[in-house]
Amino acid sequence: MQFSADTPDIHFDEVEPEIILPEQVFDALRQGRRQSGERRLLVSVVADALRCFERHVLSNTRKGRALFGDAEAWLMQGDTGAPLEFEDVCGFLGLDVEHIRAKLRRWRARRMREAFAGRVLVHRASGGSARKRVVGE
Repeated sequence: MQFSADTPDIHFDEVEPEIILPEQVFDALRQGRRQSGERRLLVSVVADALRCFERHVLSNTRKGRALFGDAEAWLMQGDTGAPLEFEDVCGFLGLDVEHIRAKLRRWRARRMREAFAGRVLVHRASGGSARKRVVGE
C-alpha cells in the first residue's frame, strides 16, 4: 500500500518525555495546514495505539493485556498482515517508525523497572528449583 501526501516536517528529537504521547502527535500535526479526513483518521489510529500501549503496559486484566498486546504488535512488529500497517501510516504522516519504536521500547523498559523496583521475582525451573532476583538492584 503506497501513501503520498504533503506533510509538515515533524521532529520528535525534541519531544520530552521519552514516549511519544498521542497529544504530541496531534500538536505536531496541527502546526501544519488543514488536514484531510483520511489524514485525521490515520492520526487517530496512531494516537489510539499509543494510548493503549501507554495505559495498559502493566495491566493485570485480560482485557487490558489484550489491548496492550494488540497495540504492541501493531506498533513494534513489521509485516503483521494487517490491512493498515504502522509503517504505511507513518510513511503517510511523515513519522520516523524506528525513532518512535526506540522511544517506546525505552519508555516500556523504564516503566517496568519503576513498577517492579525492589520486588522479588521467583523463577522456577522445570526441576522445581527456584532462583530469586530482586528487581532494580
